Amino acid sequence: MSIAILILIIWVVALFRQPDMSISILLLFSVIYYDNFISNIQIDLLLKILFLITFIIAGLRIGFVSKYLLTIIPSAFVIYFISIVHTQWTYNYSLVDSITAFTSLIIGLLIFCVNFNKQQELKILNVVSVLAIISLIVGIPLSAVHLVDYFGRDGLALAGASLATNLSFFGTIGVMASETLKNRTNLSRYRWLEYINFLIVCATLTRGGILASILILIPELLNFLKLAVYKTKYLMIFFIGLLASIYPIKLLYNEISKRTFQNGQLNTSGRFDAWNHIIAITNNKWYGNGYGYLKTMTGDTQLAAFTAAHNEYVRSYFETGIIGSTILIIILLSIFYWTLRSRVTKEFSYIIICCMAFLLYAFTDNCITNFRFWIPVMCVFSCMTVQGHSFKIVL
Repeated sequence: MSIAILILIIWVVALFRQPDMSISILLLFSVIYYDNFISNIQIDLLLKILFLITFIIAGLRIGFVSKYLLTIIPSAFVIYFISIVHTQWTYNYSLVDSITAFTSLIIGLLIFCVNFNKQQELKILNVVSVLAIISLIVGIPLSAVHLVDYFGRDGLALAGASLATNLSFFGTIGVMASETLKNRTNLSRYRWLEYINFLIVCATLTRGGILASILILIPELLNFLKLAVYKTKYLMIFFIGLLASIYPIKLLYNEISKRTFQNGQLNTSGRFDAWNHIIAITNNKWYGNGYGYLKTMTGDTQLAAFTAAHNEYVRSYFETGIIGSTILIIILLSIFYWTLRSRVTKEFSYIIICCMAFLLYAFTDNCITNFRFWIPVMCVFSCMTVQGHSFKIVL
């Protein structure tokens, strides 16, 4: 209870000062996984409610981009209504469960619609770029008093104050945010921040995060190699870095290989079996079983840890069917299209890669369902996007 009260007090103070400050505060509180010392579900629900209120107030004070708000928000509600109209309520799955799950989607879409100015964008991007680092720092005292597990995956991977999966989320989005800040400011410190976030992702041993982060870093790596060809300083840095990374890369490869291959066969940690089972038990292929239904299936022994699908495409098909999934893909493609119309031309290829990285990561993890990924990544896309005419109400 004391943690919830602390979050509320700090949030209220920040909200009265500046909306972007309250967003930053909530993002910082979200790096902690509270399950060992208070019900994580209760804190997560509180954070979602506060995020929703904050983004509504931010939009009313700063301005919502009319085109975005009037396009993607109604489309999201269409997904929701067509999924619940044909659902069958059960003892475990109620209207409250569906609304709670749908709220996460709406929160991320709302933040994309807020018309931040350049200064506010830089503040939010700076916070997002260090979430993984903050998680590692905060995790030290919390783990010392046994409130969080600093290492996950049987002690082999970093988790910080988060789960290893969530830390990978923060690190991957941190790479995105750092690259955006480097392009906007031309400050070299953001290049090093990219690498630090990438190393954190690698230390979590999260395969989807590592692949997505490598994809995001491709423009930076190509640019660095280009500089190394023409400048001796960068050539020396390249070779020193290459030599220094041989042993860590070997260790990482060995650990990832152990998780990926067992007895000569591909190991997806049960994903393929779970996905096939989820698809097989979809009652209505056109409209789905109901938004948020999958998370309530705790009694299905074949799903075990897969009440979250670890694949947003399978989850969307199961909960919203072909129609809902198609609308969701259109919403995502619209967001990517608007984001590609960036203020800075040199960001074009990088933004394409960020969109591809998001779609790749969503194939192996809960990048929309889990608000710890969905909200920060939508903050980044919002801050990368050319904003248009907006309406606001002075509060």
